[in-house]
Amino acid sequence: MKKEQAKYSELTFQAIVESTPNAIVLVNKEGKIAYINNQTERLFGYARAELIGQLVEVLIPERYHHNHPEFRNMFFTTPTVRAMGAGRELFAIRKNMTEFQIEIGLNPVITVDGTLVLASIIDISERKKAEERFRLVVEAAPNAMILVNKEGVITLVNNQTEKLFGFERKELIGNKIETLIPEKFHGHHPDHRNLFFTTPSVRSMGAGRDLFASRKDGSEIQVEVGLNPIETPEGQMVLASVIDITERKMQESIIKNQVKLEAKNVELEQFT
Repeated sequence: MKKEQAKYSELTFQAIVESTPNAIVLVNKEGKIAYINNQTERLFGYARAELIGQLVEVLIPERYHHNHPEFRNMFFTTPTVRAMGAGRELFAIRKNMTEFQIEIGLNPVITVDGTLVLASIIDISERKKAEERFRLVVEAAPNAMILVNKEGVITLVNNQTEKLFGFERKELIGNKIETLIPEKFHGHHPDHRNLFFTTPSVRSMGAGRDLFASRKDGSEIQVEVGLNPIETPEGQMVLASVIDITERKMQESIIKNQVKLEAKNVELEQFT
């Protein structure tokens, strides 16, 4: 009966692993591949028989071979469900020696043969290419472009932003967007941001209101801001396009004053 249950569990496990859309690689403590699914064969270009029993380093570029066993041993010391290499870029290598960028989820699996690690592998090469194209488009924009997440943290700026605000890129990324807003508006801005993310849409910011931004040197400028919601792997963000309209507003003010002055002169002439 126990043998039948074990066999049933094994078949169920295989059926689940084979049906998953990701490449699945099961590895033991010695780093040897114990099982792979069909998606792994497709992704890496190996037949199953070529990988079973091989060290998992066969799927890793040679420059990482030296450190990988140490990382593997660390995982088995405190096995937990987690992403591999958090904060680092990960690469894999196919049978034809082409490299590609990946994301890996690690999951410890208890078996009769001891603890194994189930690695779920996703090819993110196309996503990374799309992200790079997005960065190039943002960088080439004639306006200051600022990408902000739901928490109000700046994740991307372009060269025009550096020029307009006087900050270096590294001084802005990771900091709150309020860095670029005069202090007198700090209290209300998070509420406006939260409201935008509640019903995100392409629109102008602060329609009907005068908007101001603050440079690194403390000087204020009048701005127009266009908001565009962007879906990213890290969640929804907003891409803000910022235009300095200080000079335009000054010219408009001069024209208004001239019109008022001319109107007063006409009134005075009528009384003379």
